Amino acid sequence: MKWENKGRQFDRFAEEWNSSCEYYLWGASHTCRCFLADYGKILQVKGIADGNPQRCGELFDGHRICSPADLLKFRGNGKIIVTSLAYWEIRLSLLRAGLEENRDFCDSRLFNRVFQMYRNHKLYLPRVDIALTDKCTLNCRDCNMGIPCFKAPRHRDMEEMKADLAALFRRVDCLEKLNLVGGEPFLFPRLPELLEHLHDCYHEKVRAIEFFSNATIVPAPDVLSVCARYGITVQISDYSPQIPNCGSKVDRLIRILDEYRIGWSRFRLDKWIDFGLMNREKEDCGEEQMIRFFDLCAPPFRGLRNKKFYFCHLECSMVHSGVYPGEANDYFDLSEENSAGNMELMEFDAGYSRLGYVTFCRRCHGCNAVNTREIPGAVQQERGGNESF
Repeated sequence: MKWENKGRQFDRFAEEWNSSCEYYLWGASHTCRCFLADYGKILQVKGIADGNPQRCGELFDGHRICSPADLLKFRGNGKIIVTSLAYWEIRLSLLRAGLEENRDFCDSRLFNRVFQMYRNHKLYLPRVDIALTDKCTLNCRDCNMGIPCFKAPRHRDMEEMKADLAALFRRVDCLEKLNLVGGEPFLFPRLPELLEHLHDCYHEKVRAIEFFSNATIVPAPDVLSVCARYGITVQISDYSPQIPNCGSKVDRLIRILDEYRIGWSRFRLDKWIDFGLMNREKEDCGEEQMIRFFDLCAPPFRGLRNKKFYFCHLECSMVHSGVYPGEANDYFDLSEENSAGNMELMEFDAGYSRLGYVTFCRRCHGCNAVNTREIPGAVQQERGGNESF
């Protein structure tokens, strides 16, 4: 989306989505439970719908779950807030039903951004990804972080990361989730120090911290102890269909995480979305076409590096690797020299920019509704310039 009224883009939304409206939530999920904890006593929540027919009639935090069809029948003028990670699928259903996005329904993440800023003057961000290292135990041909592009991969400098975090939280009041990624983040040698720093300085601002790991590295006992103490979880990418012995390594990591009572999730990934990083298919696309592409892509992952808040962490990684120059349009400057206010940062996080799209979009097939291309996941290739660890 292109900035037309910078600092005031959501005035109408904030006026229409207020505490006097009746609301219905779609998605009886962990996100929904958190939303009710935050807004259950502030908003008039009249009902909850869920797409799983087996859950109809079930009580969820005092609300009886109904079907989406029933919700659409009896909602009247009530507004729908989607509290599910499957927002794009639900969005299409609601558009087909004749509802208008951001007037009749919206994503809970957008509601949080706007409500917190306009009502409480607080900056809420749903998600930020920070890469701890460019090094990885694997060398996947189509890595969405472009790890094979790094000619001299290195671990991030600790003081540099602390400065990035300080610049971010100088502005941010609440971050829903901080993802620690790589490369393989468990290769980073100073994890206990980093995790203790995050807790000591920002535990009141960060709701959840999660590692993204390929399970090839077992974290050291001191790392595991810190994770257990602070409720830090691990998302495991299981590449056992492609990589020999990967399944046994995943099982080993899960056993150890269970021993320390660390939460985990496991995703068996035999196929990936083909982002097609650095393709040139859209070089000649017009501005309006690029804006539409960007709005439909709506990547959820933000990147943080060198006091720059990148809208797309894929671009953040490709810029750092040196294969893409990047442009100022694509990030928000978090340095103290930038006089732009938090309202503008909130709008940027919601998808507004000078051009209306991220320039790296011209080098990427995108995600969500704009990209249905699939490729085999985790196909290994010769390392070339990229060392292991």
